[in-house]
Amino acid sequence: ITSSYRTFDNSFRGANLKETQAGKGGYGVTYKAAGVADGAGVVNPMNPGAAQCFDCHETAAAGAKPWGYNSTFGATAPIMGYLDTARFGGGGNGTMARFPFKASRVNQGGHLKPSAPLDHPDAVDGGINGLCSGCHDPHGVSPSLGGKQAYAVPLLKGTWLTSPYKEDYPQHNGSEFSTNNYNLDRKVFGPGYTSGASNKMSEAAETFAGLCLRCHPKESLTDGVKKNTAFKSVDRIHETVKGWGNNAEHNFSCSKCHTPHVSGLGRLMRTNCLDSNHRGQRLSGGYPSLGDDGGYAGVYSYLHCHETMTGAWNNQRWNDVTPW
Repeated sequence: ITSSYRTFDNSFRGANLKETQAGKGGYGVTYKAAGVADGAGVVNPMNPGAAQCFDCHETAAAGAKPWGYNSTFGATAPIMGYLDTARFGGGGNGTMARFPFKASRVNQGGHLKPSAPLDHPDAVDGGINGLCSGCHDPHGVSPSLGGKQAYAVPLLKGTWLTSPYKEDYPQHNGSEFSTNNYNLDRKVFGPGYTSGASNKMSEAAETFAGLCLRCHPKESLTDGVKKNTAFKSVDRIHETVKGWGNNAEHNFSCSKCHTPHVSGLGRLMRTNCLDSNHRGQRLSGGYPSLGDDGGYAGVYSYLHCHETMTGAWNNQRWNDVTPW
């Protein structure tokens, strides 16, 4: 398998892989990319086409491999994202280094292997086939995107918007009002954001999620009818996407909640900010109220936005996927 699309004979062999031999074509090393087979404990199985990308992006200099990120691009560090781990396996990433209480959390899954069976596998309209080329085009950004080309960096086959929201993280101990670490539209775009488009994210779903929608159409995620299904349901959660449910408080991009490559949370989620178990930036043992660190028993650690929905009055969890 070398391509994410079917070729003339209905196979997925419509693309080429690079193979080198020492002393030929200017190469000093014999090289052929090797995939990673799926199996127990394997977070990121891949076909050789994806392994070739990692071999260059995470190798410093040519030697055992024909290329390296330093010798080829002049980069001083592996070419990877803040939330990415080496070869999308179970190692560390930027957020683990920034928040020590997350250091022991390992990746649950990624775009090449889901963390759990998909709820609607038949609704996924495309396949990746263990390759990076399902989303990335090594030849560049297509001019057919016109004025949206800037949203297809780096080398994407469709549009995507990096999150305009700062990273969410659990509160420190102390007053809820002085340690608000979750970033919603009201905080990011200003308290008057509901009064006009200029006070919230300007991009529409076709721009901030053009790439996502190729495989995950809106109709497989939500019917767009406001609050007609249960709280925490897939439909209700995706009404927070801008333009998908007339949500007064949340007009999110996909990148607000999801990371595109791999995650230590289920369903490629990137945030668990409202789980009181980690309040005080603890590995576990956090409390839903302030009574554990200042005698404010009965005052909840988060605003009561969701409590009328859950009926529990002791947590703010809006999904059942991200607790860890």
